[in-house]
Amino acid sequence: LKKEYPSLSLIQTKENLKAGGARNEGLKSAKGDYIWFIDADDYVVPNCFSKVLSFLEHENLDFVHFDFIEDREGKYFEHSTNHNLSTEIMDGKSLFFDKRFVWFEDLVVVWRKVYSRKFLLDNNLFFIPKLMYEDNDFVFRLFAAAQHVKHVSGCFIVYSITPNSITRRESSVNRVVDYLEICEALKNVYDAFSVSSSKYLFLPRIKQFINYQFHAAIEEYHGLLGKDDKFKAQCNIRKFTDWNMCKFISHKLFLRIKLGLEF
Repeated sequence: LKKEYPSLSLIQTKENLKAGGARNEGLKSAKGDYIWFIDADDYVVPNCFSKVLSFLEHENLDFVHFDFIEDREGKYFEHSTNHNLSTEIMDGKSLFFDKRFVWFEDLVVVWRKVYSRKFLLDNNLFFIPKLMYEDNDFVFRLFAAAQHVKHVSGCFIVYSITPNSITRRESSVNRVVDYLEICEALKNVYDAFSVSSSKYLFLPRIKQFINYQFHAAIEEYHGLLGKDDKFKAQCNIRKFTDWNMCKFISHKLFLRIKLGLEF
């Protein structure tokens, strides 16, 4: 690959930092003006770079957001938020809460955007390393910081749904822990936003997403068949669930966890 593309840089880390850590290393090592976080099993649409760059360069955007094609083992589905919809330039909060988008499915993924490298570095927008689902706290900080963003019509990337991808493998204690770590990171973002009135709109969304992630951890717990692994997962969930979690989960669920009952 490097012979075909001499300008390509390969970065080797001493340990597995997972996707978040790999993205951080790429961001710190990059020399270009723009960053696109493309997953290993996805691919870009031919001749899309010039179109994406035209928006970023001519309109001085922090990032540009666009549509995509879903590849389900050879069956293709176009995900256009709204055909022929291109928004005006707006700040990140306005795009995040734009009612023309379905929030979670449409806006939260990181590969559906191309970013200004300077914007990411200036705002210290890095990922949590060594965790799955590392983009889940990144997007809240991203949209809160952005001042010049735009959605453009057009599918520029193909998202591949593969049965053996890392996010679709069987349940494990590590996945339970990763979900809980993301909950903790989102709690920290929530607390930081609580003191900033300009970002108060994000608070209900963060609470909603913490609740979603926490229930995902419980689903992982249910998926563990081995008694030892199930016990380890339950211990992690009980250890994590302090009184602060009552802001995000029901009081009934909190008590069931603390009393050690089955979920």
